[in-house]
Amino acid sequence: MLVATLIATATFAAGFNIPGGYEATQGPDEGMAVLVREASFKAFVIANTIAVMCSTSSILCYFFAALYNNDDNKTAQRYMNGFFLVLISIVAMTVGFLSGTYAILVHSLGLAGATTIIASISFLIIFHELRRFFIYFKFKEFIV
Repeated sequence: MLVATLIATATFAAGFNIPGGYEATQGPDEGMAVLVREASFKAFVIANTIAVMCSTSSILCYFFAALYNNDDNKTAQRYMNGFFLVLISIVAMTVGFLSGTYAILVHSLGLAGATTIIASISFLIIFHELRRFFIYFKFKEFIV
């Protein structure tokens, strides 16, 4: 639950402190995001929204799990739902970081590429751990 709360906090703040900043010049675009027309910025906004919503939803799952303290099956279901929502938010947060970083480093392709390669290693770790998780716990035990 602590991880979900930290993700929700960080992604919520990232939604307001957007990459590239805001347009400050007078005109029709004043106050708009500078990078609003860039595909990488759009990917950042979508991934960040997924991360904040999934982490917030997982917090609710953990809260509701406490209501079913006499029913172990329903408690386990809520914990597994929260767990998977946190996983989704971790992946979305990583995608948001990658796309936001790329959006502001697009003019320095070497640095943008290096950052993308380094950060992409986390996907290998996530998928490796998920594979081990599903091997250790038989996935069918968690399907309702």
